[in-house]
Amino acid sequence: MQIQALNLRGICEREVTKLRNNGLLEIMAINKNKKALVLVGVLWIVALLTVIATSVGQNSRLDIKVSAVNTEKLRCKWACRAGIEKAIGVLNEDLRESDCLTDLWSDNDEDFNNISLEKCWFSVKVIDESSRLNINTVTRQQLLELPFLEEDIADAIIDWRDGDDTPSTAGV
Repeated sequence: MQIQALNLRGICEREVTKLRNNGLLEIMAINKNKKALVLVGVLWIVALLTVIATSVGQNSRLDIKVSAVNTEKLRCKWACRAGIEKAIGVLNEDLRESDCLTDLWSDNDEDFNNISLEKCWFSVKVIDESSRLNINTVTRQQLLELPFLEEDIADAIIDWRDGDDTPSTAGV
């Protein structure tokens, strides 16, 4: 066995000597360097493509989030519009002869609160603006017609509005 191993080693040494003499050994070494450079180049390209894919994925994720927010804004806008149209519809059905707290627009919690609309909820509140009183121009009689307002408070409001600092008999 040892003889065979020595023979193989001798054959290999002779082959290497022949390759050196012919210059083929240097060509093989250059080819190994080229293969190594190609491998490094491929690794750089893979790294660059990974960075590009990551940034494209990140941008896509951000675009999806922005799109979802814009969709919600649009949904909220149209839910608000639906509430306005609901209030307009109820007010158009109202008898205009008189307004009171028993009208459909005034006391209608089931039709005006928590109305579901396509993953959205809205509530509507209609307030009679003409029933509000301007505290600067209201008369004593109008103040006394308000529920739970006593005469001494109405007189105090009237006295507070006048231009002088002297209190009236029933006022402040």
